[in-house]
Amino acid sequence: MTHEPAPGSDPADQSWIFDQDKVLPGDVVLERAEGKQSDAIARLSGGEFSHALIRVDGTDFIEAIGGGSRTIAVARVVIKDPSRWRLLRYVGARKYSRLVANQAALEARGLTFRGYNLKGALASITPVRIKDPSALFCSELVAEAFQRAQAPGFEGDTSKVTPASLEKSKAFVSIEPLPLIPAPFDLPADRSAAYAPTGMNRENQICQAAYAAVAADLAVLEPSRGPVRWPPGDIHEVINLMAFCDPALGRPVADKIHAIFEASGYYHLLDPVKAEVLSHAPTASLQVVQGWRNSFGRAAQNAETSAGYAAQRPWPLWQALAALHTRNATFFATLVARSPYPDL
Repeated sequence: MTHEPAPGSDPADQSWIFDQDKVLPGDVVLERAEGKQSDAIARLSGGEFSHALIRVDGTDFIEAIGGGSRTIAVARVVIKDPSRWRLLRYVGARKYSRLVANQAALEARGLTFRGYNLKGALASITPVRIKDPSALFCSELVAEAFQRAQAPGFEGDTSKVTPASLEKSKAFVSIEPLPLIPAPFDLPADRSAAYAPTGMNRENQICQAAYAAVAADLAVLEPSRGPVRWPPGDIHEVINLMAFCDPALGRPVADKIHAIFEASGYYHLLDPVKAEVLSHAPTASLQVVQGWRNSFGRAAQNAETSAGYAAQRPWPLWQALAALHTRNATFFATLVARSPYPDL
């Protein structure tokens, strides 16, 4: 389909973004970026695309790129040539497909902050497979999210899944035409460059550094009880492990994580932008407010969980996390209350 440029614009300069209301949680976006490298990846994998993202709740996608798995706002995904993009919707669970897709979106959110599985990405277009529990490449992240959601069609080795695999999978249907709207203002096409100075990128860097610092300490911590994934692949799964492992062994690891978080400013990453974000609350769009409400829900749940763990194990890590999530929940509740949609 041909997407018409906005009235009065130069077609060569026109760009689009996805209409957030029409891209659902669990939808998968395939991309072939400009350049010979992306074209070569698509060709060698037997498909038309070289990259994959998955839509999650709020206003975000999750994707795995060279810096690791990250959250990226839908509005930051700028499209210059719609023919190099495709939107896929999961239908592999028949009448339960929407529920499964929603669960996959939730699981994808939990895969943020992992490293990038470069070796796995390179091997995915060869007979060799390289699996790393602490790192993912783009289509592997999508497949892992659906596998964790117990989605039919994703029972195998997720490191074998390429963008071409997703493109050709009968578990998805292609949504056409692409639900695009003209970019409301001049947005940078290089979303990685735009992402680099953000607080989300800083959070990603801190979490990956904390995981690397304690990775060697994890072998003795395998839990005997509790809903903990083993081995933990990112710092948040390590933190969950702290609630169920042997306290004598876990306390030094928890203290190391807390020291890194405290020294890096992790517990106060939102503070520098709170005043500016609050100033925009009265004019926020419906989609943005929905994102704030979702963030409030996650923060409130995390605060309750952390406080519960702190009551059982009054370690500085749990106490600081409970305080952090409580502050964040209050902040997002304030944003919603000051927005045009306080009763959403």
